[in-house]
Parts: sequence; C-alpha cells; structure tokens
Amino acid sequence: MDLEIDPLSPTPIYQQIRDRTVEGIARGELRSGQRLPSVRALASHSP
Repeated sequence: MDLEIDPLSPTPIYQQIRDRTVEGIARGELRSGQRLPSVRALASHSP
C-alpha cells in the first residue's frame, strides 16, 4: 500500500498518515500483519 502524503497540506503529516492508514484498512488494501511503508519510502515519494 502506498501512502500519499502532501507536505504542503494544512493537515499535519501524522494526521495524513493516520487517515490514509484507516482508509486502507476500510478498503481492504491493508491487512492484519502487513507492514507500513518506512519513513524513507514515504519521503522518497513526496513531491
């Protein structure tokens, strides 16, 4: 699962991560025991 984080958003980054994680669980994209992306992976995908 890729988390899209917008560093320019007024929403704090920690809240964006939480929101995307909850959305992924709700859509079934994130399953029990699945690892989240590392901080380095998230940083490499930011605009």
